[in-house]
Amino acid sequence: KKKNTTINFLQQNHTNKKNKNKIMSESPLTPYNDQIETDDFDSLIKSMNEIELDMVSIFRAQFEKADIDHNGKLDKNEYVKLLESTGLSEKVAKAMAVVVFKKMDKNHDNTIDFDEYLELMNANPL
Repeated sequence: KKKNTTINFLQQNHTNKKNKNKIMSESPLTPYNDQIETDDFDSLIKSMNEIELDMVSIFRAQFEKADIDHNGKLDKNEYVKLLESTGLSEKVAKAMAVVVFKKMDKNHDNTIDFDEYLELMNANPL
């Protein structure tokens, strides 16, 4: 979760020079700061944005494939089938679905919409 928070912070704050210098000085890359130029840092942020867009596309495709009835939401059965497609047994997939739905079904409609799924995938990608 901290990784996602750090990425989000970097993406939102990298254009401000003061923020950029602070981020670079506090980052795990600090020992290498003498080797990291501002242009390199900007390239890193651009690459992170591209990777994030690619991941959203992958998650969207997974979601749409799992959405058997094409209603834009995953019910527990659809989610269980998705988990089973990753190699989990039906028993384990059903148990995981119960936990995931308790945590991720924010509006308590017994389905997971794409935003909820994306939040789940950002926390725990398959």
